Amino acid sequence: MALASRARAFALPTALVLTGAAALVYQVAWGRMLRGVFGVGDLANAAVLAAYFLGLGFGALGGGRIARRAGRPAFAYAALELFVGLYALASLGIVPAIRDAYLAVARDASFGTVSLFRLLLALVVLLPPTLAMGASLPVALAAATGGGEGKAAWAPHAALLYALNTCGAMAGAAAAGFWLVPALGIRSSIVVAAGASALGATLVLVAWRGAGRAVPAPAEEQAPGRPGLAAVLVAMGGFVSLASEVLWTRILGLVVQGTTQAFAAMLATFLCGIALGGALAGRWLRAMTRHALAYAITQLGVALGTVWAMAAIAQSPRAIGLLTRSPNLTPSQTWVLVVVAAATLLPMAICIGATVPIAWRLATGGGEGMPRAAARVLAFNTIGGLVGSLTAALLLVPSLGVDLTAIVLVGVSLAAAAIAARADLTRHQLARAVALLGPTALYAVVLLFEPSVHLQYLMRARDLPVDAVFGGPWAAEWAKPIVFLREGRNATVTVQRVGSRSLQLLNDGRPESGISVVEPGFGVELVALGTLPTLRAARTERAAVVGLGAGHVVTTLLAGGWHQVDAIELEGSVVDAARLMHKALGRPFPLDDRRARTIVDDGRARIAAAPPGRYDAIVSQPSHPWLAGASVLYTREFFADVLRALRRGGVFVLWVNRFRMDLPHLRQIVATVSRTFPDVEGFGTPNDLILVASAGGARVAQGEVSRRLGAAPALTRILEAARAWPIERLLSAEDLDRRAAMRFGRGAASITDDRPTFEYGLSHLPVATWVTLPDLDRALRRVAWTPPPGDPASRARLLLARIDAVRGRPVALARIELGLAALELPGSLDDLVRGALAEARGDAAGAQSSWARTDAPEALIRRVRLLAEEGKDAQAVLAVAGARDPPADASFAGGLAALRLGRWQQAASLFERAGPGLDTDARRTAGAAARLVRARAAGACGEPEDDAALRSDPDLLWTAAVCALDAGAFARGQRLAAFADVARRSRAVALGDLGAMLAGGGNDRAAVRALRLALRHNPAHGAAAGALARLVAKSGVAGKDEAKRILETALQAARGLPRTVDQLLATAAQLDIEITIEGFASSADQDATSTVSPAGMAGSGE
Repeated sequence: MALASRARAFALPTALVLTGAAALVYQVAWGRMLRGVFGVGDLANAAVLAAYFLGLGFGALGGGRIARRAGRPAFAYAALELFVGLYALASLGIVPAIRDAYLAVARDASFGTVSLFRLLLALVVLLPPTLAMGASLPVALAAATGGGEGKAAWAPHAALLYALNTCGAMAGAAAAGFWLVPALGIRSSIVVAAGASALGATLVLVAWRGAGRAVPAPAEEQAPGRPGLAAVLVAMGGFVSLASEVLWTRILGLVVQGTTQAFAAMLATFLCGIALGGALAGRWLRAMTRHALAYAITQLGVALGTVWAMAAIAQSPRAIGLLTRSPNLTPSQTWVLVVVAAATLLPMAICIGATVPIAWRLATGGGEGMPRAAARVLAFNTIGGLVGSLTAALLLVPSLGVDLTAIVLVGVSLAAAAIAARADLTRHQLARAVALLGPTALYAVVLLFEPSVHLQYLMRARDLPVDAVFGGPWAAEWAKPIVFLREGRNATVTVQRVGSRSLQLLNDGRPESGISVVEPGFGVELVALGTLPTLRAARTERAAVVGLGAGHVVTTLLAGGWHQVDAIELEGSVVDAARLMHKALGRPFPLDDRRARTIVDDGRARIAAAPPGRYDAIVSQPSHPWLAGASVLYTREFFADVLRALRRGGVFVLWVNRFRMDLPHLRQIVATVSRTFPDVEGFGTPNDLILVASAGGARVAQGEVSRRLGAAPALTRILEAARAWPIERLLSAEDLDRRAAMRFGRGAASITDDRPTFEYGLSHLPVATWVTLPDLDRALRRVAWTPPPGDPASRARLLLARIDAVRGRPVALARIELGLAALELPGSLDDLVRGALAEARGDAAGAQSSWARTDAPEALIRRVRLLAEEGKDAQAVLAVAGARDPPADASFAGGLAALRLGRWQQAASLFERAGPGLDTDARRTAGAAARLVRARAAGACGEPEDDAALRSDPDLLWTAAVCALDAGAFARGQRLAAFADVARRSRAVALGDLGAMLAGGGNDRAAVRALRLALRHNPAHGAAAGALARLVAKSGVAGKDEAKRILETALQAARGLPRTVDQLLATAAQLDIEITIEGFASSADQDATSTVSPAGMAGSGE
């Protein structure tokens, strides 16, 4: 008998831990599975939450009845858990089946009908298991007390079991969030959880084997309790508990980012606090007699815990900086997430955890019928939690904001404390008054001090880590740049000023888009997202954009002539923010165009519900893929929905970040898209990769592309402003064609809804992890780069644009050369391209040799420019003069060369010949230059007539300055001379930057050439001289001697520029070069002194 008693004492607590863990795994897994059906919008989440908590609440009520009537409550508990486990296994087939039913209705139904149908389907799926889960704890408590007989120690024992069950839930939340789902997948996690349910049921069945039937207690013997009061109080407590969970998940998401691991850490910490509170309440219940007063104390603790959480979260960026000893205030380490969540939530959660056991004792007074009373308490607590979570998510936070919502919850907790205290303090009028006035006074104090989470500080801290850590949240500057802030149902949306010319859009503190006064107002990656559908789709009729951002993709699509564009945005506040941004800069808002349609809903759900073949293009620009909600837009299942929603010949364009990304994860994305679509391309932009996937059909002919661009002048203007025109400049960014995409993704696992390793893996990457375009080149070094099929001339133009674009990437140049043999271009075009390749590699002689063999007009342009850059102006003029019909750009370059030689008449003739073939601005410059040099040749130059037209070239500006001085216009002459000097220095800076970029990419030969050119324009360019010296010094003694000459020449030119001199002397010291020219310190002197400027030289203000 004693052995059986010990077995039962072990079996039931163990079973409650196991089934508590299984319940949270089910919640996480079913939530993710239904997210794939309904989407991640607020109403979709509310439908799932409502179904789940309704089931738990009504299940608890039913559990009380079962506990009272069951002869063997232990067997009933085991049966309930076995049913949950079996249903969980069945759900693996049920959820996919309801997806088909949902899509069948959603394709034609209104938004309201779809929302109601979501709730109905969620109830169908979740009510059966949640009813059983809700009933299981009351029945388990009945089993622990032998069928409900009254025992003085019932409440403490029940509190311990409640704490153990919650402890299991904590373990399940942590296991699902950190290990089960990423390691095994959602379906396998459900199987593991079903095994835990079955194991718990089996332990109870074995331990109670042979036990007799329990005798229910007669109703008339129940001790007096306060069930009505307990129900009201515990419902208020449940309201605060679940509303707090929603609220603090939202706030902590601003600090730790909205990753699944962050949510798991927060939920596990919250449940840990509840488990601790339940265990502490069990010990407290042994001594307490005033149960309502005890409940009041816990609610007082919840209120103070909420105020503490507001103060703690406002210091969390500083705490993260101190914990990680890093300027990165977005933690990816699990332990940091747990510490931040615990420091914020644990005090409040412990107090919340104590409320249910105390309410049990309050409801029964410690007498008979306690399991049934416990069931009622659990039911009211759960229903209160349901109302609280929905109210917080859909009403309080969107309408009041997080600060006021927290203060409202403090008020509800203090109201519950006042009600409970007044119920226990009935004998003395003064005590009753204190019970009412004490919480009221405390609430007044809270309102007086206006506690705040300092939302603006939390959102901007990661961008200004030093100010955040040392300055704290109280500085007024945190709010100054913010011009729009709205706490929507799904995200906190802000718009902030960046300098004086730009605005930035942020969701939960993460940059999403922006707008600038500089045309076109947005980056080239957005230009590409909006332009590529126009170039690749078979028809330009109907497009969808998933994720509005600031609306720039919609703007570009409309400029491309699309007939209808559906903009699908999850958060309605983003639409208002984007409208404000456009209005602030005086730009038309694209969604006001009659061809645009705004849809505020979940993008994945909308695409899934679209009729087959509805769209000709779908552009997806979701938020960052390591976030829990956005990651579903990178899975195989979503891509399959996209393919089904596209018409044949349609295209899918996907934005992929290369920041916070590594090659294995990038391979996963490319592999997943390539296994879904028959043809995939990838276009590299400075920070991103744009994937373009075709739904089949022939590629759009070049003639049709030209026709579309010719009919879309607004798009052409956008491309010109973004420096992506001619169109070959944009198309030359293609780093992956179909062959390269297949090769790049080979062997990588597909991203699926079931096993979200992609999302989990990215969330653990340091923020500074990048995949650079050279990284991509090295991964594809054996895959030839070839332009798409087309006529030889267009392919040659694209090759030239590609060479110009990747000159800093030697492996990319090698891929081009690898593909040239297979292209079989005509000889003249082949020589043109090979010459460009040689020039890009710094081989000027090889380039000239190739271009001399071809009569292609582009070859002459490039040849003349190269000769001029090399200082061979006479040869440049001769090459133009010897051509039968030189292109306008070659004539203009020849005119500049003749100008430098002082051949005024020849220069004027070449400028005049060039004029008609140039674009508007260049034609204006050529005309002004021709008039200037003719006047100069005639010796009657006078004042230059058009200063602005001459500012594109320092030689033209200098000639104009001389003319002005000769005419006696000294002020204008000095101004033009200053402009000429600025233009010369600017050109040197550009060439120096190019040289640094080429050197960084490993193209040393081309880098040396660019840096020499920089020094020709500005011999005192310290950075260029230092970089050139370091490059040439690599070649041994001779190189070191040349490096010394370079540095000494630059030092001579830099006299009067102390900072430049210091820079050059530091480079000499690094290379162990002794500077011997008079007035400068040698490298030997550097050992004894700090960096030395020329003797007696004052600062020059360079």
